[in-house]
Amino acid sequence: MRHVLLAFFCLLCLPVAAQEVPKAEIFGGYSFMSVGNKDLSSRQSLNGWEASASGNLTKWFAIEGDVSGHYKSVSVLGVSVTISDYTFAGGPRINFKPVFAHVLVGGDRVSASAFGFTGSHDGLSVAAGGGIEYPFSPHLAARVSADYVMDRHNVSIPGVGSTTVTFNNARVSAGIVYTFGGTTHEVSRKVTRVHGANPAVLRIPELGLEADTAEPSGARVISVSPGGSADRAGLRATDVIQEIDGKRVPSAQDLAAQLSAEPAGARVQLKYLRGYWQSETTATLEQR
Repeated sequence: MRHVLLAFFCLLCLPVAAQEVPKAEIFGGYSFMSVGNKDLSSRQSLNGWEASASGNLTKWFAIEGDVSGHYKSVSVLGVSVTISDYTFAGGPRINFKPVFAHVLVGGDRVSASAFGFTGSHDGLSVAAGGGIEYPFSPHLAARVSADYVMDRHNVSIPGVGSTTVTFNNARVSAGIVYTFGGTTHEVSRKVTRVHGANPAVLRIPELGLEADTAEPSGARVISVSPGGSADRAGLRATDVIQEIDGKRVPSAQDLAAQLSAEPAGARVQLKYLRGYWQSETTATLEQR
């Protein structure tokens, strides 16, 4: 199972590298799972963790790989038994930032340990659901997700034969997402061409950056002065500034006009687009 998981994540990385995907992300956090089966007298609650990695192939479509582990200790005829449930799955993901939906297919391994002995069984796992991600810094976001998880095991029972056991589970997870990858090389080359040939590139001294007008709107950052206001605020080349203090920024000229009305030392709230992700930051304006 470990070799299968390693191979899956390697395959996940290949299309990302080959197509220069704009953004990738890694998630990790706490997970709770409610386990249900017709033979159980009541649903069982398990606590654990969930982790995933995904890469965007387009603005809306991504490939995601997911692993999770859930645990519980129960008493069976006075004996303490530790139950572990691990899922390894992957599949397509649709992004409607900040909301996403996914369908993941893979394997499930259930094991039970007592008196130093462990028994396990592998089966099929299918998860369907989604969640929401709220960015709170250029590279970090808080994520909450919920999934219906169906686990199916073919079990051989002595004297009975083979039977299929199906678990209908609900999984809820919360944690932190780290995003990386920036933009494609194609976008970077386009910015270089524009910077070399377009006289509309403006120097914005209040932020310590150069910008031009993005399509269809916004002020696209061309370069950032090291140690300047924009640099300290976490902005970088190819970011597209969309709003200042809640006011829309349709062009680089409009960005310069709005900032010219602000005094040096003023703090402004900037909303910007990085790849396909929208983020916010605060910048302190410099002397002109």
